[in-house]
Amino acid sequence: MNKKLMLRMFLILFLLMFMWLQPYKLVVIVGESMMPTLHTRQIVIATKAKEIRRGDIVVFRNDFGEIVVKRVAYVAGDYYYYHVSKNGECELIDSSYNSVLDSIDLYGSKTIIENKVPLKKIYVLGDNYNNSDDSRRFGTIELADVMYKLVRWVYSI
Repeated sequence: MNKKLMLRMFLILFLLMFMWLQPYKLVVIVGESMMPTLHTRQIVIATKAKEIRRGDIVVFRNDFGEIVVKRVAYVAGDYYYYHVSKNGECELIDSSYNSVLDSIDLYGSKTIIENKVPLKKIYVLGDNYNNSDDSRRFGTIELADVMYKLVRWVYSI
């Protein structure tokens, strides 16, 4: 066998294995929920998620099978708080100790609801806080549903 043919076969085998293992994935951002960090039509590199921490940006499928990109706000065991207004609307409160105390002073303790992220789940938010469909609406997501974690921003189309 000549060297060119062997080299081509090796390259094809390498590419097939690379595609099969998929250590990295290109993801195209759609929508404005992660602005200003990520913009629509921006291409990013993601890798399979082995460990997920607060602050990571993750890729997962929602209940409709759509691919979603959000930032991890809280991980299993973290507490987060909501203020429930008189008209029944819920507003997420910054979970720092001082913010929670300030909210209790401002609204009263009966209107503050404490939640804990269950094991093997995460709470995600979009960086564009006022224009994001995230855990404030659909709740925590299973760690098993996380497909990738963003590694690097690459290119804008």
